[in-house]
Amino acid sequence: MTANNMNATAKTEANGDSKATPTPPPEGYLKGTGIPATLLDPQAPADWIRPKEVAARYGIGRTRLYAMIAEGQIKSVSLRSKEQPHGTRLICRASLIAHLETLWEKSRGDSNEKNESQEGGVA
Repeated sequence: MTANNMNATAKTEANGDSKATPTPPPEGYLKGTGIPATLLDPQAPADWIRPKEVAARYGIGRTRLYAMIAEGQIKSVSLRSKEQPHGTRLICRASLIAHLETLWEKSRGDSNEKNESQEGGVA
C-alpha cells in the first residue's frame, strides 16, 4: 500500500466511514466502462448489418435488397475510400424492420378490405 492509500484509508477509518464501494454500472453496461454490454454480445441484434446477414436473417435476396435501397425504402451506407473500387455495404437494421412492418400493415389492410368485400357480397 502506498503512503497516499494508507492516508486515505486512515482518514476513512477515523471518520467512521466504511470503505467506499464502487457504484455498480447501470444495467446493460460493462463494469468499469460506459460501453453497452450488447456491443460484445454475439446474440444481440446489430444496429447495422451486412447484406449477407439480411439474406440469412430475413430471407431477402441481394437483388431485392438493393432495389429497396435504391428506392429509398431502407437506409444503407457504403464504407469506402476514394482509392477503393468497392466498399463495405451496411444496412440499418431499424429501417429494414420499419419497412417490413409497413409492408405487413399494408398487407393486413388489404386482406381486411378483401374479407369485408367478400362478406358483403355474399347473400
